[in-house]
Amino acid sequence: MRASLPRSWVFVDLADALAPGSVHSFELAGSPRVVYRTAGGDVLVADAHCPHVGTHLGQGGTVEGECIRCPLHGLRFTPDGACVEARARGGELRLAMYPTRVVAGMVFCWHDPAGGAPDFELPELDAREFLPYRIRTERLALPMEEPLEVHAVDVRHNTTLHREQGVEIVDPFTTDATSTHASLVMRHPATPAGRRMLRVLGFPDGYVETHVEVTTVGLGYQHIRSTVAAMDLVVNQFMLAVPRTAEEIDLHVVYSMRRLRRDGLPGLLRALPLGLLEPMFERAGHGELMAATDEHLRMWTRKRHLSKPGLLDDEDDLRRYRAWVDGFYTTLGTEPARAGDRGSDQYWDARLRG
Repeated sequence: MRASLPRSWVFVDLADALAPGSVHSFELAGSPRVVYRTAGGDVLVADAHCPHVGTHLGQGGTVEGECIRCPLHGLRFTPDGACVEARARGGELRLAMYPTRVVAGMVFCWHDPAGGAPDFELPELDAREFLPYRIRTERLALPMEEPLEVHAVDVRHNTTLHREQGVEIVDPFTTDATSTHASLVMRHPATPAGRRMLRVLGFPDGYVETHVEVTTVGLGYQHIRSTVAAMDLVVNQFMLAVPRTAEEIDLHVVYSMRRLRRDGLPGLLRALPLGLLEPMFERAGHGELMAATDEHLRMWTRKRHLSKPGLLDDEDDLRRYRAWVDGFYTTLGTEPARAGDRGSDQYWDARLRG
């Protein structure tokens, strides 16, 4: 296991769950924090404890305008953490605030064990045409990068674990300083319930061709976009890893289907009400994702992270992924690794082979 935590954007909550004036408590890597929405609509993340005498702001703290007020002595703090009470002016009271972003209706905050500012951003993503999110959360004894690895780069698991057919790479695995990208196409086998639905839709063998595009940004955000062209279906799936310790994460599996488009539906389905079809398609798609997630969990719940895995000669992409991951970790007493400092594939290969 790794002995440190990486710097990354990490998932906090769904934006819709944060009503104006509400204050919610959460914990990130052992650090208690609060997330709240101001009267102006901004979502902010702060240290959970008031710098005055350590009162927990999630236990009765209130939002007044753009400020959060401590419930014990009434001190108010602005969005930049400054205390605005007259009797505290001139002092050094300042509430620790953390950079926060809202992406596609999800709230993320910045985490860096070294205290550094964000040095990369999450991509913009328009999710307005998509149905409300479903979220499944699992606790795993793994570092943040482990659940992302299999989708980002391990094409072989599609045929062995998921029994998919005709797997072909569309866009080869690539990396830049802070993100990875790959895409592939395959024929995905449906669950028994899914096969019954596919037969009705004209797919008697229970397989449907799916194009999957995987984008990973940092170690807390992975977007998997699946497209079934034959039915004009598009699904957003997110794998969001939130660290509890260096050896334990909460993995949030987030699912949302794009609203149905009548012109994209096959055959006679175009004549049926979308209000009837959409829930059926959404439930079926979510069921397929949960079945695939269950297959992964049977591996992840007993998996061990190996610092020197015995990678095979044809697994260069896995070597590149592991080298890319290293760039997000900070070793105590050193600066975080940055792009260009991670070594070549030959360096990483030599490192793994000792």
